[in-house]
Amino acid sequence: MPAGSTWDISGLADVLSEQVEVGSVAKTIGEGSEEPADDDVLGFMSAVNLQVHRTKLFAQEMRASMLKRCPDAGAREELSRRFDDPRVGLIVSERMINLPAALVPSLIDSLLQDIAWAAENAEDKATRDALNFSELLLIAAVTLKPGSSAGGNGSSGGPIGAGASSSEGGASGGGKRPKKRERQAAAASAQAALFETVEFVRTEEEILAATAEWQALLNGTGRTRQMVLALTPEGMRQAIPALHAAMGEDA
Repeated sequence: MPAGSTWDISGLADVLSEQVEVGSVAKTIGEGSEEPADDDVLGFMSAVNLQVHRTKLFAQEMRASMLKRCPDAGAREELSRRFDDPRVGLIVSERMINLPAALVPSLIDSLLQDIAWAAENAEDKATRDALNFSELLLIAAVTLKPGSSAGGNGSSGGPIGAGASSSEGGASGGGKRPKKRERQAAAASAQAALFETVEFVRTEEEILAATAEWQALLNGTGRTRQMVLALTPEGMRQAIPALHAAMGEDA
């Protein structure tokens, strides 16, 4: 979520509570009880379609905050394009410090299952379309490593060169344009260089970042920053085994 500002969190909460098709909650069961109480929530994960909710205050504030903090015009264009795409969602999650790390991969897996189910089985077509995400934006918390400089070069295409592919066609003009494989290699190198400048606060976000189609390090003050990651449901799904292995739960 956008950091360091006041925004319409109640409006977002209303959307999440009304969106019954997608969203998972982790609760604790108290001693002597068989069922968790409603207020025993340790964490949750959901996703919202900011294009569908673009007229709501929280969506407008989130968009404005993130676009304002983009490191350069190219990143701003890429992020704006995603905000305007009706098939791009925003992951919304929070957890208490005492949520067992081993439960995090299951929360992510459950979210992906919810999305897949909703895209096929939600009651009305508008809801099915709204939750049929091709990409999900994740706002990851990071800290700058000592000696690193974020500057204005904080964005790059991901492993498949998503950033470059929107502006470069195939090889033409006597081979003057780089081939697809070369663009992929350049994008992967840029991604690796960007990740070398930061440390991810959460293990799962670092693992998911490796699958990102595109990413940008948002501007900020001090060493605490946010990185926006564009993830595909399939890429996230493929990362589940690595998440289980890293966070202490068998797949």
